[in-house]
Amino acid sequence: LYKTQAILLWRQRCVNRFHHPALAGLVGARFAMSSTASNWPATKIESSRSALSDEAGPNGFAVLLTTGGMNPPHKGHVQMLHQAAKRLQREGYSTIGAFLSPTHDGYLQGKARSLGTVGFSGNFRLHIARLIVENDLLVEASDWEVAQRRFVNFPEVAKELKDYLAETCDSSAKATVFYVSGTDHCSRCGLAMGFPYDIGLVVVPRTGERAPVEVPGKVYVSDAAEGEIASFSSTKVREALARGDHDYISNALSPVAARFLLQPTSE
Repeated sequence: LYKTQAILLWRQRCVNRFHHPALAGLVGARFAMSSTASNWPATKIESSRSALSDEAGPNGFAVLLTTGGMNPPHKGHVQMLHQAAKRLQREGYSTIGAFLSPTHDGYLQGKARSLGTVGFSGNFRLHIARLIVENDLLVEASDWEVAQRRFVNFPEVAKELKDYLAETCDSSAKATVFYVSGTDHCSRCGLAMGFPYDIGLVVVPRTGERAPVEVPGKVYVSDAAEGEIASFSSTKVREALARGDHDYISNALSPVAARFLLQPTSE
């Protein structure tokens, strides 16, 4: 176990030490609480708006956010956002963007130690997330949360995104921000009646889970993901890393992310 953890920690130090294009701008933003364009990449949002000719659904545009340890990220995290977008489409929203936001090391590292497992650094988890979504037309990875001086709780992360969009989008392109959560997180954090800061909530259950009752205009419940993607978990990815299971990691993340994890280089 200790040998495996040492190998995994060496791999994440490669990310922290060597330059990666996906991490450009992170160091400069590390101690800035306010958002910049690099924190919430907008290229996919702009492309989605162009594809819709700036014509939103009956209830307008939507931008989604999910946070969490993502230790490491995998396709299941991405699929949650797509499940939420499908639910909102039925409700009359046009989802034009979605963000994965890995949780700050100030929270993640303590949790990993308490579980006796490796805790990948924020930079490492962010880079893996960006590799996973590089060909996704909707989902991006945000560095705002991992770049802060300290842990910022998820409602404040969502509020930061909402405030940033309000400041940077013109009035014709205003979007409602929705936080995307699993059922456990929703129950544990008392979100069943709605999310703070006038932010919407979409709960994405796993098959067989009891989801909360929808609250019109505040809380929506999507369909569960189906197939292999619904079975992926960060714990299973770490176990696959320990045994060098390239096939599982490639399926759960992406081929390029699997190569990065199992065959890291200094480039």
